[in-house]
Amino acid sequence: MEKGIEDMCEGEIRRVLVPSDMGKAETTNSVMTDFLTFNSAYGELGMPGAVPPDTAIIYDIELIKVNSPFTNPWFYAGLVTIAVSYMFFSRMSDAADRAKAAKFLASRSGEAQSSEESKKDQ
Repeated sequence: MEKGIEDMCEGEIRRVLVPSDMGKAETTNSVMTDFLTFNSAYGELGMPGAVPPDTAIIYDIELIKVNSPFTNPWFYAGLVTIAVSYMFFSRMSDAADRAKAAKFLASRSGEAQSSEESKKDQ
């Protein structure tokens, strides 16, 4: 089914043929993919009362609207929120690092001054 709707445009109508052996022919390691391809064609069992066994299925598909994240304003609001948060926390961590460095330098200069005063006193 995914192969049939690939590269469709909005408003396009496409007829997709799903062979009866599609569920048996395509096997992959993914459990979800196996489930989807197995149920694409009804296979040997068919669907009692609706689809006879080993029958090809024809779907008429119309693509009404493409729901792209780039057309949604919340997508851009999320991007802006992430960028602002990153900048804020980056600056806060830089400020914290500078405060630690300043405190360290102040303690080192305090130690140096006290050692100089003790030398002068002797």
